[in-house]
Amino acid sequence: MRVFLPILLLLAACSEPPRVQGTVRDVFGKPIPGATVLSDQEYVRATTDARGRFLMELPRSGPVRLMAGAQGYIKDVLSVEVPADGDPPSAEFRLWVLPEAYGFFGQGHGSLVRLEAARVEAVGSDFREIHGVRELTHNPLPASRAPTQFLFHSSRSEAELRQMEIRLHRLRYLERTTLPGPLGDQEIATGFWVPDRDVPFTLQGLQADDVFRVVTEGPLEKGSYAFEFQGVLCDTEPGSLARYPSEMQVVYPFEVK
Repeated sequence: MRVFLPILLLLAACSEPPRVQGTVRDVFGKPIPGATVLSDQEYVRATTDARGRFLMELPRSGPVRLMAGAQGYIKDVLSVEVPADGDPPSAEFRLWVLPEAYGFFGQGHGSLVRLEAARVEAVGSDFREIHGVRELTHNPLPASRAPTQFLFHSSRSEAELRQMEIRLHRLRYLERTTLPGPLGDQEIATGFWVPDRDVPFTLQGLQADDVFRVVTEGPLEKGSYAFEFQGVLCDTEPGSLARYPSEMQVVYPFEVK
């Protein structure tokens, strides 16, 4: 017994503690050096190296909740199961850049693309009004096989945003149209982009009080699109555009190429 005791003590001293490893990158896949990864187990922390990698020793095995953050980025949270022995599990973080301004931002080629607001215009008769937008962004978003993601930076809460009825439309170009008038149907020139169909999406909160993620249900086809509020593009009531507040008479168009 005296012979085996030192060996058992040596084995216990050489056994490795539970560990978790991983990387912290931005949403475009670029490593983020110097990022902090924090564990909910006694607030153990680690810092990423030049390649965005980290290795963290934990006080115990089991489920652990990790948060990664870096200056200028939105924090991300992951949960992993850490075994008592064996290879450490991997936690792969993808952080969004924190937008400096309010508005919609899409994923461009390696950076966020701000969707510039465009003023809604109206043409119509005493019986019907058509709303549209003449200018589209000149900085298109790349097509992807994955659902398209956007950031929406707003001073409003998630509950307020849902009441504002954010909608995403596929657009079509309408050069001329026929509208009913007091003397019958009349053909008028429009020359702007109008809604073609709604595009389903989900609105998700992030680890930032005023930034939300918009994720389409599927990849967006190549074409023209626009975000809007309160159905301003779809309202056909005569004179309705003028009844919207000035800040609501805008949409956020973009193209996918």
